[in-house]
Amino acid sequence: MQYLISAAQSRAARALLDRRLDEVAKVAGVATNTVARYEKDDDRRISADTALKIAAAYRNLGIEFLDSDGVRRSPQAA
Repeated sequence: MQYLISAAQSRAARALLDRRLDEVAKVAGVATNTVARYEKDDDRRISADTALKIAAAYRNLGIEFLDSDGVRRSPQAA
């Protein structure tokens, strides 16, 4: 299922993976400052397509997003 993630989820996922902004941006195929802006405040100037790319990058890196606005490592990534 594809859905937008919150700024807090993006920050938490990146921290859980111990990844830098530029590393996530590269996987997502977006600019580093785009991820930084999104993490700062759910920047509404970022398109839904871009937000979905960021979420997909985290999933590809082994993150699962929880309905409770949380994150965890995907059991499949273990």
